Amino acid sequence: MNFGLVTLFVLAIVLFPLVMHRHPEAIRPTLITMRQQFTMILLRMPFALIAAAYLGLIIPPDAVAAVLGEEGGARGVLAAFLIGAIIPGGPVMMFPLALILWRSGAGEAQMVSFLTSWTVVALQRSLTFEIPLVGVKFAIFRLASSWMMPLLAGGIAMGLVAWTALSPP
Repeated sequence: MNFGLVTLFVLAIVLFPLVMHRHPEAIRPTLITMRQQFTMILLRMPFALIAAAYLGLIIPPDAVAAVLGEEGGARGVLAAFLIGAIIPGGPVMMFPLALILWRSGAGEAQMVSFLTSWTVVALQRSLTFEIPLVGVKFAIFRLASSWMMPLLAGGIAMGLVAWTALSPP
């Protein structure tokens, strides 16, 4: 077991009596929702892993290294930002894909920009969820105020990579 799993398990055990005391009527619907989400993830995970493995066979490592490699510098961070902003998919698909890019030669700063862009910008989620649920005005405000975060994170990561390369082990 890893630390995150243990933390979630302990949190669930600690919160259960509190919820039982304050909102006993919520226990059954919560367990039903948990079962539905668990089933959904359980059904998706094998296919996502298989698809990611196939992508790993199709995506040429030379192309990844050329576009997203450490040598790409700021241009690679920008490319990672754009790719992360437009690529669809949830974490079940994205993190295996990120692992493939990493193993294919993507640099640390470029991966930081890619994952931050996918998390923060996520244009596909804006189109499918955000705009229909909270409206165009809010989506524009959110994107206008956060679009630069992946680029800043990638730039900071580039600095950290350079700094750790200069530091003695």
